[in-house]
Amino acid sequence: MGQGASGMGGAPSAEAIATMAKAKMAYQPPLGAPNPSNPLVFFDLKLGRYGDATPIGRIVMELKADVTPRTAENFRQLCLREPGKGFKESRFHRVIPSFMCQAGGAA
Repeated sequence: MGQGASGMGGAPSAEAIATMAKAKMAYQPPLGAPNPSNPLVFFDLKLGRYGDATPIGRIVMELKADVTPRTAENFRQLCLREPGKGFKESRFHRVIPSFMCQAGGAA
């Protein structure tokens, strides 16, 4: 039986997910316009593993250093570290559609 639009268990195929991820959509930050004095970091996302992963886009995040300076700096440092010591090459291990993605494993 072919996988077509759905993979195992009725989940969308990698191609369908990549198409959804690349679609443009309007977004309003929940806390209002970004504070230009706060740092921005980004995650470049890929779907799949290792060499066959498909790039699907970039998530840009404002770190609320004006509200939580230590937490913002800790997160920023984890974004800058080499693979295995921060967020680079880490994986999302839990995804709840329209709610959240959980990742980590950063040491």
